[in-house]
Amino acid sequence: MIQTVFLGYTVENVQQLAETDNPFTLIIHIGFALACVLFVVSWLLSLFIIKRKDI
Repeated sequence: MIQTVFLGYTVENVQQLAETDNPFTLIIHIGFALACVLFVVSWLLSLFIIKRKDI
């Protein structure tokens, strides 16, 4: 489900980004991409910590 949201957002807004000269739009897209990367890194780090923890 998360992939659908991210890919849908990306596909819809890539054309808008190419057509717009507004710097605010570019900042929003960069922020969204950064948030996605941080989410994935956090998720992978959490998995690593949980796997190494002795239960």
